[in-house]
Amino acid sequence: MKRKVGIWIDRKKAVIIAIEGTEEEIKEKTRTIFSGVERRIRPEAGDKAKKPFGPSEAILYNKEDRRFAQQIEKYFEQVRKAIKDANCIYIAGPGEAKIEFKKYLEKTPEIAQRIKQIEAVDKLTDRQFAAMVRDFYCIAQ
Repeated sequence: MKRKVGIWIDRKKAVIIAIEGTEEEIKEKTRTIFSGVERRIRPEAGDKAKKPFGPSEAILYNKEDRRFAQQIEKYFEQVRKAIKDANCIYIAGPGEAKIEFKKYLEKTPEIAQRIKQIEAVDKLTDRQFAAMVRDFYCIAQ
């Protein structure tokens, strides 16, 4: 049984539409995964070094960037686990998250070769995205 998946992803959440079954019996499942990624924090005025971009600011920025990267990686891993058994993968979303997620998937070659298309799409409701995934895979409702 083939499992076709569409993913709408940004840095806050991922909506996964899984389509399974034969032509006669098509089952559609929707799953939402929230990232929980914290916003990047700028240093307060009192935390500045004497020189612009001095050592204390650089350390703070590096620490925040590492924390952000770790949180994004955990989020992408949750989404990857949800789609690991998909035969075909369609990725959509606004911004750069879809491209970052594709690069993350390319670390696993057997999953990377299942990616069919990446598309820039603005915000959609779950139903609109489900219809878009059905259209992509040419499945009538």
